[in-house]
Amino acid sequence: MPNLKARLLGGWIGDRLLRDALVESLEELGPRYRRVVLRAPWATELSGAAGEKVQLFLPEVGTRTYTPFDFDRAAGRFSVLVYVHGDTPGPSFARALEVAAEVRLIGPQASTPLDGLEGPVSLFGDETSFAVARTLRGIERLRDRSTLRFEVSSLEDAFYAVDALDIPRDALVAKEPADAHLKGIADALSGSIVLTGRASSIQKVREHLRAAGKRKQTVRAYWADGKTGLD
Repeated sequence: MPNLKARLLGGWIGDRLLRDALVESLEELGPRYRRVVLRAPWATELSGAAGEKVQLFLPEVGTRTYTPFDFDRAAGRFSVLVYVHGDTPGPSFARALEVAAEVRLIGPQASTPLDGLEGPVSLFGDETSFAVARTLRGIERLRDRSTLRFEVSSLEDAFYAVDALDIPRDALVAKEPADAHLKGIADALSGSIVLTGRASSIQKVREHLRAAGKRKQTVRAYWADGKTGLD
């Protein structure tokens, strides 16, 4: 049975809140990532601010949140990256998309405020954070003053995505048992620190940062075990 949000957005409220876009192209970035290029007349008016979010409407489910990147305002085009793993609604929806399909969405809206940060900037996340890293690297004054660290389940799978998005491979850190990898990640973070991705990993990284006297961070949890749609 659809949840309340799905029912509301599937009715007259959705007609007022949701925007329509067409899938212009799809690109498989290895076995676990899919770049979806969306196009719409209203996208010519977007600011393209780094770190914004869009919420794609999944019928019978509700919404799932993604970071838009590579805005082409002249063409009314932007991209989202989907981490395609498991049989949860977001990946299943992305797998079923085809070119020329119509999607409905909310946004873009403010989410992770990157444009106002002073360098140097450190960004932590996981496979769901590659798109926000892409937008950060698009800020010219911060591109060479940013440290990126992403915990990933598979380095080999992630290489396909980061290579396509111009993210350095050395930003990737393989997960270790008992989250032993997080201490080394926290040690590498400094300056304006932005923590994204999995809620439990963010919590542990914050503990390491506090112990090192690095107390100020911007936090944006994208997901948590057993929960969806945190942002």
